[in-house]
Amino acid sequence: MVPSASDSAFAGAIPQVYDELLVPLIFETHAADLARRAALRGSQRVLEIAAGTGAVTRALARAPYAYFEREATERDVRAGEFDRGCTTETLAARSRAASPRIPAIAFCQGTPLRGEIDARGAPGLAAATDAATEAIAREFGAGAVDGAIQALVVVAER
Repeated sequence: MVPSASDSAFAGAIPQVYDELLVPLIFETHAADLARRAALRGSQRVLEIAAGTGAVTRALARAPYAYFEREATERDVRAGEFDRGCTTETLAARSRAASPRIPAIAFCQGTPLRGEIDARGAPGLAAATDAATEAIAREFGAGAVDGAIQALVVVAER
């Protein structure tokens, strides 16, 4: 798939929906873990590359969707000369929402996916969100949603 301007725009209503729905659904657990790790290491400076709405940065103040392959992540971190004490850990957690509608809105309307949906025209954002809601309900049921999530946590120093 060739990236387009619409699949990388983080503008309009996307940041608010992302912050209100997607952050609690996916990122809060990992942000808290990263803040805990930084505090345990006594880190004074942290490079946070998630580049969302600042959920991780806010968690770090209180104490980087693309990488999923451990080897590629470690290679790129080391290529950036962050190779001292480089460790990678898979952090498993649970993602919970009161209903299938919440993650459907979060993903369809709170990420740059929204730009792709809008760019395709009819049937549009509401229909895509409805379809996502139905798909999530088929997988998890019509009530509360509880699913496994995980993140690669890389700790390294330059």
